[in-house]
This record gives sequence, C-alpha cells and structure tokens, in this order.
Amino acid sequence: MILLLEIVGVALALIGLYLVIKKNRWGFIFWVASNCFLVPMFIKKGLWITVGLFGVYTIINLCGFHEWSKEE
Repeated sequence: MILLLEIVGVALALIGLYLVIKKNRWGFIFWVASNCFLVPMFIKKGLWITVGLFGVYTIINLCGFHEWSKEE
C-alpha cells in the first residue's frame, strides 16, 4: 500500500512540475494532490517534521495557484 501511495504521489508531483515549467497554474494543484498521497505515508512512518514541511508546501502551492490565477 505504501509503495502505491509513493508511486502515485511521485507521478502527480512530476506532472505538476511539467505543468509549472510550461507556465500552467494547474501544476500547483497537482502538487497539492501529490501531497495528499505522500503525507499519509509520512505519517505512517512517523516522519512528523516532513509532514509539517509538506503542510508548508501545500500552503505555498495554494498561494502560487491563487497568484497565477490573478495574472490570467
């Protein structure tokens, strides 16, 4: 189960990276979706600092999506 969460999380993160490189704001949402798959895995492993870091990343991604939405 953990392996499946990791594979899906990394795949979503790579799609998000590609979209942001192409200047598509939806890449930020893919990163948030990726975090939703990776955070439970980190919780199960007890990596609480990483969970907090990904919480910060999620906030940054949502702010990025909001900022890029204003430009369109």
